[in-house]
Amino acid sequence: MQTKEETKMFKSLLDEKYIYSKKITKVYDLILSENYDEALYELENINERYPYMVDVYHLRFKIYCIKENYILAEKVLKSAEILFSENEKIREDRIFLRRVKQSIYNQHLIDGEYEKVAEMTEEDIQSGNSNNISSSSYYYRALSYRMLKDENSRGY
Repeated sequence: MQTKEETKMFKSLLDEKYIYSKKITKVYDLILSENYDEALYELENINERYPYMVDVYHLRFKIYCIKENYILAEKVLKSAEILFSENEKIREDRIFLRRVKQSIYNQHLIDGEYEKVAEMTEEDIQSGNSNNISSSSYYYRALSYRMLKDENSRGY
């Protein structure tokens, strides 16, 4: 048989669970409505009250990734790894971030190579001064890429 104090403590835990659930549901609604800044604000408030909830760190990480702010995503992930080193969500977030970083790195390499090739002239390629570029189709792809990039920067 439970004492009154045990019953009161149990009710308090249920109340806290309900409050947490309600706040997290609000955050999910904000994310679905693409109101990321408000969702981050709500997550900060939740984190103050419940500092050891892995979902809060996971959602903050995901929002920063959606906003393509990988520096803050990394910061959140490092904090989470200290607290929840064995958590599966946090491990998956680390793998995801590694893939994103590699993809960004690869894109910069591709952009740099296309920029270099796009600056070459058609005569350079046809005369063999192409720096090991085997086909002029690569040159035309680079020019197309450069034109698209220029159009995007002008806002067409």
